[in-house]
Amino acid sequence: MDSPLIRPDRGSRNDRKWKNILIKPSRQLKFAFIATVGLLTFLFSFFAFQLWVMSSVIRSVSTYIPLDSPLNDAAAQAMSSAWLAFTAFTLLFSFITLTATLIITHRIYGPIHAMRKQVELLIAGDLTARVQLRQGDEFKELASDLNKLGEKLSNENPSKF
Repeated sequence: MDSPLIRPDRGSRNDRKWKNILIKPSRQLKFAFIATVGLLTFLFSFFAFQLWVMSSVIRSVSTYIPLDSPLNDAAAQAMSSAWLAFTAFTLLFSFITLTATLIITHRIYGPIHAMRKQVELLIAGDLTARVQLRQGDEFKELASDLNKLGEKLSNENPSKF
């Protein structure tokens, strides 16, 4: 009798969609939200400090420069460019952080989901259930130990359990 293999992903490699990435949506999205808010807080603090320093320098220098000077226009353009760069970097890093946290949490919750299914099958009496994780997944040692436990239980007298 072949043992059923429990894999963490739901679908083939070519059929990956967001529903396959979000195994535990509430937990994964919560972690992604926290990481993104943390990144945004850091970025805002960093760029706010940079803009404060830049504006302080411009204010202190502008007292020595006439109002109609091209340097005042250049300073205003530099501040405008800094705000544009801040907005672009914030959006870019937010997207990267959100994507990275979803991928990382998928690599964590996928194996947990597969091992939980294996435990449910073992409890239900299917002692042939085995879990097979993907390359790069976490908890490979735990999955191996869980498979050894299933193997040991299936070799022992099931009436003991």
